[in-house]
Amino acid sequence: MPREFELILRSPADLQILRRPPWWNAERRARLLGTTTAVLGIVVGFIAWMARRRLRQSAAARQQSEAEFSVILAERNRIAREIHDTLAQGLGAISIHLELVKDQLPPESDAAIHLAKASGLTRESLRAARNSIWNMRSQILENHDLAGALAGVLDQLTESADIDCRFRVTGNRFRLPPTTENNLLRIGQEAISNAVKHSGAKRIEVTVAFSPGEISIHVKDDGCGFDLNAEPTGGHHFGLAGLRERAQELGATLHLASTPGHGAEVILDFPTTIPPSGT
Repeated sequence: MPREFELILRSPADLQILRRPPWWNAERRARLLGTTTAVLGIVVGFIAWMARRRLRQSAAARQQSEAEFSVILAERNRIAREIHDTLAQGLGAISIHLELVKDQLPPESDAAIHLAKASGLTRESLRAARNSIWNMRSQILENHDLAGALAGVLDQLTESADIDCRFRVTGNRFRLPPTTENNLLRIGQEAISNAVKHSGAKRIEVTVAFSPGEISIHVKDDGCGFDLNAEPTGGHHFGLAGLRERAQELGATLHLASTPGHGAEVILDFPTTIPPSGT
């Protein structure tokens, strides 16, 4: 009985299938389809489970960060209160007593000269202590929203300066997570501080604009201005570098506009998905 044979066909039409192989029937095709569907379902389910797991991990990490930040803010508040209640109060009392003694000495005497220097150093130290307290204070955001906190910053930084300050809020105010509001407050504070310290401005305008999907902080002064393309040689330029870094970390857009002799503008645009609601 031959084990091998060869069929020579003139064309595929000469071959006629009488019966398909018994293993490739409707039942097997149904099983294959069911198995494929089940595998695809398992894969889709696994992908969905991984996505939910990542969302839960992100939410947990965000909550942990918020909790850690709250602890940091509480500690900074405690230190600020300690400085205010001890160092700042003591320096203030010393300054008052020095002024009283100075009035009782001949103006040209050596004692009066040294006392005037001591009084000046005390006032500078007191000013530095108050600035440190202000920089550490975060409870301002516990009692005010972002706009109210920035208004307080503007008043504090221009309290002893001959500057015409204008503050304006547009849109319906809404709150953001504490970390975000604190970072926005620091950026606005740095912009205002730069205008007060380095521009020689006589007028500073601050606008906080709330709109659907965005918060904008606009700080404008009529000071000496500067060249945006110049080499960063002054403190003002270092402050602007800090603003850029903070804005980049926050995911905000920072716009700077200035020319020598014509003031400067700092505009920060921060996108948010939190829907605004009137407060």
